[in-house]
Formats: sequence, structure tokens, C-alpha cells
Amino acid sequence: MPTSAVPVSRSERAALADLLEQLGPDQPTCCEGWTTQDMATHLVLRDRRPDAMPGLALGGPV
Repeated sequence: MPTSAVPVSRSERAALADLLEQLGPDQPTCCEGWTTQDMATHLVLRDRRPDAMPGLALGGPV
């Protein structure tokens, strides 16, 4: 099962949100070329856009 299909607990999401806020929007991430703002935007869109679900199920980019 892809990792993205496993629900993340609220406490883990809260900790991630706190970390992203602490780091600020322009810090690099482990995803080459992505900033913390890019990552936060990606996670919000992935979780809130129903049209992103097929990509998750098929393992495609979202």
C-alpha cells in the first residue's frame, strides 16, 4: 500500500504544520527544488481536492 494512502494522525499533522511555520516559507526540503511553502501547498491541495484522489490511487503525481 502506498504511504500516501495511510492516514496521518492529527498530532503528526499539527507537528508538521508547526515545523513548517517555524522554518518559514522559503526553506529547502528533501524534495529537490521544493521549498517549505511548496510542500505545505502540496499537502493542503492533496488532502482537500477530490480531483487529486485518482492520482493518489494510481500512484501518479498530485
